[in-house]
Amino acid sequence: MASLYICEQGVKVTRDGGRIVVKKHDDVIQSIRVNTVDRVIALGNIQFTAQCVAYLLAEDIPVSLLSCSNRLKGTVRPPFGKNNLRRMAQYRLSDNNEWCTEFARTIVRMKIHNSFEYLTRYERHHAECGASECKATISALRDKIPLVSGNGLLGIEGYASRLYYFVLGKMFPEGFTFEKRTRRPPLDPVNAMLSLGYTLLCGEIGSVLEAHGLDPGIGFYHTLSYGKPSLALDIMEEFRSVVIDRLTVYLVKQKCIKPDDFEMKADAGCRFLPDPLKRYYHEYEKWMTRDLGFRYAATWRDLIMRQAERIARAVDNGSVYYPLVYGEKDVCCSEL
Repeated sequence: MASLYICEQGVKVTRDGGRIVVKKHDDVIQSIRVNTVDRVIALGNIQFTAQCVAYLLAEDIPVSLLSCSNRLKGTVRPPFGKNNLRRMAQYRLSDNNEWCTEFARTIVRMKIHNSFEYLTRYERHHAECGASECKATISALRDKIPLVSGNGLLGIEGYASRLYYFVLGKMFPEGFTFEKRTRRPPLDPVNAMLSLGYTLLCGEIGSVLEAHGLDPGIGFYHTLSYGKPSLALDIMEEFRSVVIDRLTVYLVKQKCIKPDDFEMKADAGCRFLPDPLKRYYHEYEKWMTRDLGFRYAATWRDLIMRQAERIARAVDNGSVYYPLVYGEKDVCCSEL
């Protein structure tokens, strides 16, 4: 099933039988069967009737509300599932320093691997990006991961990320300048696309984790703070570069998104104009649901589901978590 994106400002979302109906000035502009949707994302000034929200919750469909600057305000979800034992195991494991340290090392190692594997593959056809120049440095950083924890891991992750984004910046054509990662607010079109993509991806991962009886707010690597989806952020690290960064480069290279598709706002930084935003949502949905060409049918959403199953199994048993590995033969081949 697909996500439903609503970004037309000033509309009212209602229920009509088994359909979600979007109206503007009493005119129906969209009507979608509920059984074809597994998530609703509303951007900006969107009004929902109470009956519609109640129906979506009854159908186990979360509703995510984003601001006009693409920041997640919150998500309306059905109550937690009945797997109280799994959540108790998760809470206990979050206090297990030894297990959390090994989990954090796994996440940082795979984030670095996946990011630079993507750059290496890209360099085969675009030597100008210069990814191979970082190979020795990245190898040295990865060798240090088993020896450090806490702030040491954060330092390695931060340094590797700066190197990664430096190379990523060389992959964009003229008209798209990307010098460093900026957020809250993003200061250029590339950062605007990355921020929006990460927000959507994090929301999807959080919903899947909840569906597996886990609390997306209690992570094992990202620190805990009020309202922070720490576990969703933990799992997203494996996916950032190979899903959202690849999508961003693809959309720019294919000229699906252009520099004049954005505007600058003093309070919100760089953000999409209304029509290009709809186009981005459409491309994001296609990207997340396209077949990845494995020996078996699989999409990025299937892989998110698989990783949720893996973290759930690790929590239940207090066992090793097997991450997503972006590799030559099979992106899922991670029992290494």
